[in-house]
Amino acid sequence: MYYCRKAAVIGKNCERLVEHFLMTDEYQGILRVRGILRMADSIDASVLDEACGEALRFNMQRIAQIKSLCLSVLSQRSKPDAPKLTQSHECIRELNEYQNHFNRMVEPV
Repeated sequence: MYYCRKAAVIGKNCERLVEHFLMTDEYQGILRVRGILRMADSIDASVLDEACGEALRFNMQRIAQIKSLCLSVLSQRSKPDAPKLTQSHECIRELNEYQNHFNRMVEPV
């Protein structure tokens, strides 16, 4: 119950993952739960909770996998929105200009 209460503070997904670990394998489960709770000291709770949700979805049980999921969640959150590609810009020339330039370059002298 102690571990479940601590995991519930992090988030619902984390609580479900902790319950899953504790039900499947007592000794290994406790070690995994302690690893997750230790990660909560250095990783934002929302990131860890989202990673725990992904770990449940893909049935990942190793702490290294969950840590990797945390890093991928962080990288997805930190990506700025990519600028939309436009077809009009002062540096973009018309296609026929490129074709004319190419034809001049390959033209025999």
